[in-house]
Amino acid sequence: MIVKYIDVDDDELDEYPEVEKLVKDNQTPLPIVAIDKEPLWAGYIFYPYIVTELNNRGIKPTAK
Repeated sequence: MIVKYIDVDDDELDEYPEVEKLVKDNQTPLPIVAIDKEPLWAGYIFYPYIVTELNNRGIKPTAK
């Protein structure tokens, strides 16, 4: 699992169609947090929610 920041003005956004749809509706607040290209939250980043969702998906943090 790689955590990646995507700028909404970046050409790379077209690789994330569900997120792109939300950005283009001009009503969804930023930031949009998505896991596996699936938008889950908008308007805030709340670390405990992200960790819980990753844990629920069986994704555990690893140190490199």
